[in-house]
Amino acid sequence: MLVLHHYFIWHIPVFVVGLYFCIRDNIYWVFCLRSFISLDLPSEFKDEIERIQHELSASGADLNLVDPEKVHITLKFLGEIDSNQLKKVVSGVENAVKGFNSFKASIEEVGVFPDIGYIKVVWLGVDKGSEKVVDLHKRIEREMVSIGFSEEEHEFVPHATLARVKSGRNKERLVDALKKNEGIYVGETTFDVVKIKKSELKPEGPEYTDLKEVKLVG
Repeated sequence: MLVLHHYFIWHIPVFVVGLYFCIRDNIYWVFCLRSFISLDLPSEFKDEIERIQHELSASGADLNLVDPEKVHITLKFLGEIDSNQLKKVVSGVENAVKGFNSFKASIEEVGVFPDIGYIKVVWLGVDKGSEKVVDLHKRIEREMVSIGFSEEEHEFVPHATLARVKSGRNKERLVDALKKNEGIYVGETTFDVVKIKKSELKPEGPEYTDLKEVKLVG
């Protein structure tokens, strides 16, 4: 079954010669990190993710594919944060996961944002363990809001982005490729760590660096 959700957020970063800067109190600029909190998919999923992306690409649709090794579930996008905020984020995530056990989850099904009539994002969903991912997101969301981050306006849908659609080129063939992968099963994994990551935009695509790993209870 092709999963559809009326949900889409577009974050536009500020990028200046490879560096991010934040303005503070409308007075001064400080160096910042474009950051997010995530669950990473295991490397053994790479081949199946590549296969799915190849079929999507073969449709001739106008796509930006995510590097298969970088596909992840975003729990919270933070935007540009400075070093002081990063310390608070780490503390907040540590508080959020207290007593939260590691858990198994299955990665399966394909879905799109915002809907099949206007596809902007193609993603893989979570079936088994989805309630755990949602609970983890809620815990982290509460902590991040308490330290000054904006509350998410849309319903959280656990997903791992495969591709972003740049235009309507060959839309019908893309829909056919999605239908061909209905019911796809990528695999099951155990999530035992939450990562705070830095994202640097480069011509060849975003580069992610782990800033902090926070372990879940065994």
